[in-house]
Amino acid sequence: GTCLSGNHPCAMVTSSSLCPFDMEPTKGECIVDHGDWLEFTGACECSSGTYDDGICLVDDIPLLCGSGGICKQSNDFRLLFSPDVQAYPAYKLNASNPGQFYFNLIVDTDTVDISIPYPFVTQGAQPVHVYGGDVPIANGCFMPDEGMPLDGPIITLADYKTSCGPDDQLSAAPYTFTLTGLSDYFVDGLAYINIHLDYGLKGPHVDANPCDEVADRYDRGACISPWNSSDALQNTDGNDGTVAIVDLQNYFFFGDAGNYGNDFYEMDFIQNVNPFKGIAGAFGQVSYSVEDLVEGRPGYYLELVDSENNVVQTGLTDEDGYYLLQYKHKGKPAPYTIDLYESEGGPLIYTTSPSFYLQGNGWVEINFNEEELEFWGHTAEYGSGKYAK
Repeated sequence: GTCLSGNHPCAMVTSSSLCPFDMEPTKGECIVDHGDWLEFTGACECSSGTYDDGICLVDDIPLLCGSGGICKQSNDFRLLFSPDVQAYPAYKLNASNPGQFYFNLIVDTDTVDISIPYPFVTQGAQPVHVYGGDVPIANGCFMPDEGMPLDGPIITLADYKTSCGPDDQLSAAPYTFTLTGLSDYFVDGLAYINIHLDYGLKGPHVDANPCDEVADRYDRGACISPWNSSDALQNTDGNDGTVAIVDLQNYFFFGDAGNYGNDFYEMDFIQNVNPFKGIAGAFGQVSYSVEDLVEGRPGYYLELVDSENNVVQTGLTDEDGYYLLQYKHKGKPAPYTIDLYESEGGPLIYTTSPSFYLQGNGWVEINFNEEELEFWGHTAEYGSGKYAK
């Protein structure tokens, strides 16, 4: 839809602080004009850095806020934990929002050292591309033309396994590599580098702590975030495992040409927030797949329909594409369907076959996915009870 002032649609490259996936500060008004003084309530900054109990002094101009008083955006991304129906109360990490990432640099040197933090891995057979430095800008985002692949590393989780400490935990330094020959691509003395990445601890087979040689499924840790997000603990029956994925952790990306006759230095960071999705009745994700990219679809409308064609529960997908149709079935197990719509009152997209069952002590996970060719399909997994797989 229409972006608010200060919120720009993200192309292949933009400042992380402009991406729309943050949870704090809340989008909305962050300045209240009291005439002779301005109160700010978000992450706005004053022009001279002078504050008085949360107030920009009257001679100062609030920066980093667009017209209308829109708060500066943060650098957060979300790691999406959903119940693991095969091992509940364990959770699984199969998705993030955004689904994939790009680290972007504009350089004026032939050679640059680049550092990628654990656990980010490269995506695709040619993850590094380079463009001429005259990339046009639209709506605050670069809009590059077709780039050329550049020789660069394929980074996997195994490349970070540097050492195991006394507590049997992974100690992983950033992965650093060198790109050279960039001047061959200069336009006006600049080259733009684009590195395609993904968060490596996603999927059914990854392990947040390979030192212990035990595959992880995660428990929800004690809440430490004002947004009700949590540390992810290694799975234990008592929900008291050691921390596997820390909530609100900073991930730093670096580009440095200082050893190559130039003072060029760039740094960007992003920070994860760990929301744990609830469980009851039917739940799942509505997503879209193109090549290796999977993105959740927000705002889709779903109806849970019983065997007598009664709508017993409705819901919308959240900003990550997840939905929860909270419903406790009574009596013997019975078949249900889920009708999927583009929006409430919009056209019907997909109806599941009447082959999944709900029962009083069980649940079902139904995931809908649209492929690149507009083919919709679904997968189903049952939780505990007679119909568990």
